[in-house]
Amino acid sequence: MTADRLDVACLLATELVSNAVLHAGGTISLSVARDGENLRVEVFDESPALPVVMDGQPLREHGAGLRLVDALASSWGTTGREDSRPGKRVWFALD
Repeated sequence: MTADRLDVACLLATELVSNAVLHAGGTISLSVARDGENLRVEVFDESPALPVVMDGQPLREHGAGLRLVDALASSWGTTGREDSRPGKRVWFALD
């Protein structure tokens, strides 16, 4: 993995964790998996509310995080948790 891709992965992971801290509360966890050059990062939180990509209005203080994820990740999305806990998983992949 190149240094540039590692920087992108760290930036996007930070954005997802920040969103979980700001909007979800409760217990938050991070999972990172690498398969060769492919990377998948997942953030779990306890809120059922799905994230929303905000429009790109200038001078908006918040809302750029998911736009960055959408622009820089190979793919991203949300799914329910596979354990019995409430909440969701927000993930992105870098291929």
